[in-house]
Amino acid sequence: MTNTQPEEESKSSILDDLPKKVLDESYYHGFLPREDLPCLLEQVGDFIIRITQLKPRDPCELILSLRVSDQNSPSAIKTSQLIRPIARQSWEFLHENIILKDMLGEGQFGEVRAGEAVIDGKKVPVAVKIAKTIKDKKNIQQAKEKIKEMMHEARLMRYFDHENVVKIHGVAVCREPLMIIIEMVNGGCLSDVLGSRKGNVDEDEKIENMSLGSARGLEYIHAQRIIHRDIAARNVLYTENRVAKISDFGMSRHGNFYEMSRGNRKVPLKWTAPESMVTYQYTPKTDVFSFSILLWEIFSDGEEPYKGMTSIEVKRMISCGERLKKPEGCPDVMFQIMGKCWEQNPDNRYSMSEVVKQIEDIIEHAYSEESETHSRLISDTHSAEKISSKDDADDLNEPSRSFISQTKRKRRKHHRRKKRHKKSRIHKKSAEIINERKKAKSRHRHMKSSHNVL
Repeated sequence: MTNTQPEEESKSSILDDLPKKVLDESYYHGFLPREDLPCLLEQVGDFIIRITQLKPRDPCELILSLRVSDQNSPSAIKTSQLIRPIARQSWEFLHENIILKDMLGEGQFGEVRAGEAVIDGKKVPVAVKIAKTIKDKKNIQQAKEKIKEMMHEARLMRYFDHENVVKIHGVAVCREPLMIIIEMVNGGCLSDVLGSRKGNVDEDEKIENMSLGSARGLEYIHAQRIIHRDIAARNVLYTENRVAKISDFGMSRHGNFYEMSRGNRKVPLKWTAPESMVTYQYTPKTDVFSFSILLWEIFSDGEEPYKGMTSIEVKRMISCGERLKKPEGCPDVMFQIMGKCWEQNPDNRYSMSEVVKQIEDIIEHAYSEESETHSRLISDTHSAEKISSKDDADDLNEPSRSFISQTKRKRRKHHRRKKRHKKSRIHKKSAEIINERKKAKSRHRHMKSSHNVL
């Protein structure tokens, strides 16, 4: 068990010079960013106390944040009254209610630890993202940007509620180090799971759990008007119960359109849509392109896309409309979905709702066929029982050995056939579904040509 307070901070805290009475007040919100204020200060007269550090070496200063009737009017600000103090919200944790444990990962400006948080009076297993306190002048600005990114991520995730999206419990910002408390997912990221179980993840799991689960999570995110911008197997967590969960919203943006500023344009090139490589603009359809590469990773057992190629070669390949080859053993129907997701023209790509529908249809067709096969086998078995019963009417107390053997053979044959059918059911439906779609396209072209003639 580890103390939540870093060693260097325990000697001299930057909060030491601030009045302790204020720090103990329920309306003290610590380093809460101003971007979070609109959801707290709803009515004129609502106020909180928070803290900021204007310059790296300057002492921290307390700030009174107040809702006024007109923020552009100096007189309105001067004459405003403090009416209602706003207490810390359920998603604002005190550091003393967080216990840090084993290290899960570490970077230049932060780390992730396993831990426990007190939620509704109970200790709950959590993962804790911790922003490192950087005092080096060279890195202070980068550290601030990283903290800003962390808080932005927490703000976006706060209202997520979906099985296939990682849940956030809250933040701890009353003092340093700043923390984000998120759902603990035992299992690891999808890329690691695929790598460790290479060759041992069956087709059903890849389609039903990994592909469909990830698709539903991204569909939900898009429904919240959020663009993820970093969809990849490394950013999908996979539980021990085989539930895929979209995670890592550091690059995500609210809205249906986002354009990167010229300052920092680092992007995960191998997962980036061709239009974004040129314009640095992002929409839900750029996420769909990234999702196609995620599908490729799943059916390649976690292989790195474009392995061995340079960034220039990858960019040239994608820009020219060339794509990754079909992974060995990948069902045709799933590769067709990849093809619709990585179309060069974003208008021709599926939406995530269409992706979900397509995968659900594949699974439904497969299970429907399996159910029909199972029913026929049961019916055949019952027929055999009736015939045997008639033949053995002379000795009802002792069923014939031939009947018992026949029934056993039929049951064994049924189980073998069911096992083979389950293993290859997606492949069997691939050609049929593809043919149905080709016929639909042909009908559409015929109707269109008929309309032109008229």
